[in-house]
Amino acid sequence: ILFKAVCQWLGISIKGIDIDTKAKDIGVMIEGEGAGAINKRHWKGRKARKRTMQWLQDLIEEARKEELVAIPDTVFSDMLRYRDENDERLPPKILALELISIIRPTVAVARLLNFTIITLHLFPKYRQRIKEGDRALMTNFAKEVRRFFPFSPFSVAMVKKDFVWQNTHFTEGAKVFLDIYGTHHSEKEWTQHDHFNPDRFKAWKGNAYKLILQGAAEYNHHRQCPGEWITTAVMEFVIKVFCERILFDMPALNIDIDLSRFPAMTEDNIYLSKITLIH
Repeated sequence: ILFKAVCQWLGISIKGIDIDTKAKDIGVMIEGEGAGAINKRHWKGRKARKRTMQWLQDLIEEARKEELVAIPDTVFSDMLRYRDENDERLPPKILALELISIIRPTVAVARLLNFTIITLHLFPKYRQRIKEGDRALMTNFAKEVRRFFPFSPFSVAMVKKDFVWQNTHFTEGAKVFLDIYGTHHSEKEWTQHDHFNPDRFKAWKGNAYKLILQGAAEYNHHRQCPGEWITTAVMEFVIKVFCERILFDMPALNIDIDLSRFPAMTEDNIYLSKITLIH
């Protein structure tokens, strides 16, 4: 669903393509490129990226030959017309990379949506309040899902040059891990850290270093993922739909999460039963 939606928003025609296969390749990329190691998942991810790059480059070439007309007034049509400082059109490879940089993270939000639906099932008391129009709760519910569940249990960086910080020496070339899950579940930072409670954000003034969503930073002062607001909007939309329009049950599943795996996901795949649409 997210793959179809982002392609439609970009202005990429998906008519006549195998949507399931293309979307699966994006999922394999997310799995493999976040693995953090040269393993089987990683190589599958590289192959999936190669296939996706080829599909998008072919699409760009066809559109430029006018064999395929791009949907006007869309991101894709603008990218096709864009010219650099030398009045040259961007190479198909560059455009394909830019498109993947939008499609891939959008599809990755599916993990957060899984966590969202699990939480709505486990804590039904919040569903009625949201159904009655508590918009603030909907926003705070999305924040608490992202605090409570680890999309990224950790983040890793490499030291560029030697430095000392808080009496700790960091050596050039060393890998440094940021424990995101530990930060979100710290007893020092969060009251009842192991309880799901979206109301904790009612009086919360915000702190980009306590709640690390898409980068430990503040947008106005540091580098932060520009997709933050899109992620929040998608999560809130799904929360609204599942509270107002859908009744469902969830079979007994193993929702334990391996915190050594990046990106994180539950042991069992999530599926619903007894689905009823409310008109």
